[in-house]
Amino acid sequence: MPPLYSTSDLHNFNNHLRPDCMDILKEHGILRRGHPSHRGSGRMFTYNFTSPNSIPSLCLNLNISDHLAITMDIDIPIPIPKAKRNISFRNLKSISPTTLSASLASTMSASPAPLSDNPSDLVNYYNDTLSSCLDQLAPMKTKTVSFTHSAPWYTPELHQMKSRKRQLERLCKKTGLTVHLQALSDYLQQYKDALISGRSTYYSHLIHSGSSNPKALFSTINKLLKPKDNTSTSFTMPNFTTGMRSPICILDPIPSNLVKDCLPAISPLITVIINSSLSSGAVPDTLKLAAVTPILKKPGLDPDTMSNFRPISNLPFLSKILERIVATQLKAHLISNDLFEPFQSGFRLQRSTETALLKVTNDLLLSSDAGHLNILILLDLTAAFDTINHNILLSRLESSLNITGTALSWIKSYLTNRQQFISINNCTSSTVPLSQGVPQGSVLGPLLFILYLLPLGNIIRQHGLHFHCYAVDVQLYISTKAITTATHSTLTSCLTDIKSWMQTNFLKLNCDKSDMIIIGPKSLTKTSHNFCLTIDNSTLSPSPHIRNLGVMFDSNLSFEHHVKQITRTAFFHLKNIARLRPSLSSSAAETLIHAFITSRIDYCNSILHGTSSKILNKLQYIQNSAARLLTHTRSRDHITPVLQNLHWLPVPQRIQYKILLTHKALHNQAPSYLTDLLHHHTPSRRLRSSDANLLSLPLRTKHRTWGDRAFAISAPSLWNSLPKHIRDCTELSIFKSQIKTHLFKTAFNM
Repeated sequence: MPPLYSTSDLHNFNNHLRPDCMDILKEHGILRRGHPSHRGSGRMFTYNFTSPNSIPSLCLNLNISDHLAITMDIDIPIPIPKAKRNISFRNLKSISPTTLSASLASTMSASPAPLSDNPSDLVNYYNDTLSSCLDQLAPMKTKTVSFTHSAPWYTPELHQMKSRKRQLERLCKKTGLTVHLQALSDYLQQYKDALISGRSTYYSHLIHSGSSNPKALFSTINKLLKPKDNTSTSFTMPNFTTGMRSPICILDPIPSNLVKDCLPAISPLITVIINSSLSSGAVPDTLKLAAVTPILKKPGLDPDTMSNFRPISNLPFLSKILERIVATQLKAHLISNDLFEPFQSGFRLQRSTETALLKVTNDLLLSSDAGHLNILILLDLTAAFDTINHNILLSRLESSLNITGTALSWIKSYLTNRQQFISINNCTSSTVPLSQGVPQGSVLGPLLFILYLLPLGNIIRQHGLHFHCYAVDVQLYISTKAITTATHSTLTSCLTDIKSWMQTNFLKLNCDKSDMIIIGPKSLTKTSHNFCLTIDNSTLSPSPHIRNLGVMFDSNLSFEHHVKQITRTAFFHLKNIARLRPSLSSSAAETLIHAFITSRIDYCNSILHGTSSKILNKLQYIQNSAARLLTHTRSRDHITPVLQNLHWLPVPQRIQYKILLTHKALHNQAPSYLTDLLHHHTPSRRLRSSDANLLSLPLRTKHRTWGDRAFAISAPSLWNSLPKHIRDCTELSIFKSQIKTHLFKTAFNM
């Protein structure tokens, strides 16, 4: 209903409202109703105004005032009551490790573990014991709550200060004394400072608590920048112990963080369960049940399309412990017998996307320096984890990897009779059997997957192609003087054999996500645009740039498009951090900058060594902007002293720092495909440099923009330029400290 506006006791300006005042009221759709009522000696008038289509009113003269009484009927909307609902919860914070350990000891003493070699009986006893202790110490409670959108940082202390502020406001209004006005002014400043401090403390605590878990940190910042409805029940648990994450799993009898807190009391039982499972070659069925959570593969994808989700299996904590022990023993067997695929970098120790790309770019740069064209093909598999055939996998483990006996029986038991159900926001589906595939989110699943792909490397080698794998991402590349019919035939034959092998092994090549690019000197690449390949009735044509493990490749490996993308993303996040900066402490703001900005600058930055200063200056500008935001430095002030005070290495030195982790390759802490590129300098006769711990340089390169950028060339050059005492350092931690100090002094001329 349109509101009624009434003004009274206006001074009479020549017995009329001024025309310009009336024009303003008309512009806003406000009309004068009736005639002004006279009051006093002709100097005061009362005017009534309403907006258009106002409610009908009735004016009554009650003869008790010179104003007319106005009565009306108004429809006042009833405020929507706060949403209420019943929630069930446990007061887990009230459980101390000492109390839980004592309860476990008492329960297991009163009811000992069954004298059985059957791991299923032991697991059931484990679950029942922990559930009993949890019900005793933190019984389930039900409470009716209403959900409001109050600020989470608004504490009871701030509420008391607000009440005190209101008291001073009323006192000041009542007395009008200067002393009360001054007291209100001082208290308002205190209240404002307390609000700022409360927000800063709350946000800083959230950021620091999630600093060790990027997923939790990103989720926290998204909630701060884009608040959601408080009725949401989703949340993220941080890391609890080194090397093993412990998210809440609805299949666990007790939260895993509580199990870790009382590990001395429960570890004997866990040890008995694991030894029983390993010796019998059987996995209890309760440890093969998974709660699957569908997660969007990338932000912004259509949630109505099922193929855009990745099914992540959440398994019981005890299952992950068992899998981790088996995975450790299996890896030891594979490493000692050299059974791993050398060019598989996914789910492998000391390997990463950066080491994989460093090897691939090294080969492409050296080949281009020699005047060759390089055809790089990226293949992607569809739902690879979900289509693994168990019989083929078991046969491969036995025949190719010599895994037999109880070990093979255990893996067979692990794969068979698996079940899963969907779990979203406390809603679950019915349980269904899992007759194929390995669970994503498990410890052992990724390892079994890369073993399933072992024959793929031999197929590619038969055709004389280079390749590199990272989990389901397969890269093929071939070097040639010119693209001829033989080149086309080799690639087509290789892709045909790969497709045939995948069909035999129940894998599907995702042609929509497969891509190709031709890399080399511009004089050669500009004549090869008509080249194309056919994969599974789909035509694959060269692209100007492709995404390879998160890095944008272009035809001349300038990485210009990649840096542009980093710049856009980094400044988007800098803008968001700037919105939170007034409420953050310096340490919390620096944590956000390193998580959202520095991580993007440093991601695979070793492949940027030797790129043009124009490209690197864009990354440096990002770092400078982040430093200004953190320190509140003006844009016209010099940034070099700021970076020096923050102890931030500039971008060129950050790249050199990555390259100079050549130390890892020289001490068997890097993949063999990088170690094989480096060789110690051995002079033909005894020289003073014989004991200098130098690296030999390969043959002289032809182009600074190609060959000199390759890891096989840049790593020995940078290594040999280091002081001898740094090269002779054997401890990695000490080497990192010394090399960072050396680069820092070099960058700032110290």
